[in-house]
Amino acid sequence: YQETLDIQGKGLLFRLGVLCKINSRLKLGLAHQSRTRFQMSETYDTAIRMDWAEQGEASYYSPIGVNEYTIATPSVSTASASFLLGKAGVISADYMYTDVSQGELRDTSTFAIENETIGAGYQATHTGRVGLEIRLGDEGQYRFRTGGGMTTSPYTLGAINADATRTHVSFGGGYRIGGVYFNVAWRTAWWAEDYYFMGSFDPLSSEALPPGELQRRNSALMVGAGIRL
Repeated sequence: YQETLDIQGKGLLFRLGVLCKINSRLKLGLAHQSRTRFQMSETYDTAIRMDWAEQGEASYYSPIGVNEYTIATPSVSTASASFLLGKAGVISADYMYTDVSQGELRDTSTFAIENETIGAGYQATHTGRVGLEIRLGDEGQYRFRTGGGMTTSPYTLGAINADATRTHVSFGGGYRIGGVYFNVAWRTAWWAEDYYFMGSFDPLSSEALPPGELQRRNSALMVGAGIRL
């Protein structure tokens, strides 16, 4: 038995930003990313080959299904600021806003129910991040970095039970000599998810069990090197 699904697509978006240098230490920025529109195309087919004891080998093929649709992702607005601590380092912060409920599938009226579900189950999210880099050494060749941030839950009240707010922290360092640099960083994030055991959740059943809650954590070690020309 063979099942084939081929998905292809192309998208288009626009980004616009402005950076303002208030003085020699303070910089402010604004940026906006438009909604992204992906034109998607799917083809799907199946095939099965059987070897019968009396009839021998036989193959059967399904019709080829073709589905074309558009995915529209929400826009993203960003405000940022950075403050230079002389030669000692820099502090930076940014804030991002996106309304997840504005995402949608488009194909005449085919996805009307799905889009209503997206609009009812999702909401705007707010992301805040702050970071600090300290430069050490006679020429500032050693770098120590730390930062953290939080993204509010994209789900509306009642869509899920768990608090899907995502929080992350990171630590790292680097070494630069001339145009060569080496970096290492550790990043960890944590959040909660609803868990439905083997389809036990049925909103129409009086015997439906409440979902469990999973405390999730994701950590990563990142190592990099590069040359600045």
